[in-house]
Amino acid sequence: MSINELIANTQAILPLAVLMLWACILLLVDLFIPHERKGLTALLAALGLVVALGLVILQIGREEVAFNGMVSVDGFSTFLQALFLVSGLAGIALAYDYNKRMGLERGEYYILMLLSIGGMLLMSMADDLIIVFVALEWLSIPLYILSGFDRDNVKSEESALKYFLLGAYSGGFVLYGTALIFGATGSTSLA
Repeated sequence: MSINELIANTQAILPLAVLMLWACILLLVDLFIPHERKGLTALLAALGLVVALGLVILQIGREEVAFNGMVSVDGFSTFLQALFLVSGLAGIALAYDYNKRMGLERGEYYILMLLSIGGMLLMSMADDLIIVFVALEWLSIPLYILSGFDRDNVKSEESALKYFLLGAYSGGFVLYGTALIFGATGSTSLA
């Protein structure tokens, strides 16, 4: 891989990379935020989404294929990325008050939201069935944890287990279908 290909590949996934790096940094920063000020984690998570949204807006009008045709950036993927990031901002705004009311103020909630949104961003850029599967799992695993976030509530634990089992079962179907398509065509490319 030449340096030009590396730069092009990095530019194609820059909003996703920045958001995931921000989530990792926020995970460490959250350790030093006192429990009574966990709203600061929500604010920092929203800031990360705004930065990623700015990078997505800069991608408007660009069309490129990266990672040997596994990821593509076009108008539709850019629109979906912007939609997911704006929805994430709305989700953080709604979750902040709810978590405070229910006594669930923990910074991990917002970090898990960022990780799940990262899976959504990758799904919107996917141009290969393998990337679709990876993005689906990347999107789902934080949601399994979020559905069981209220550890003291039995219904929350039950919903997390049910969602995990259903997700594992459906993920197996997606993987089996991908294997059948690869067996029939010799390729996993969506094109």
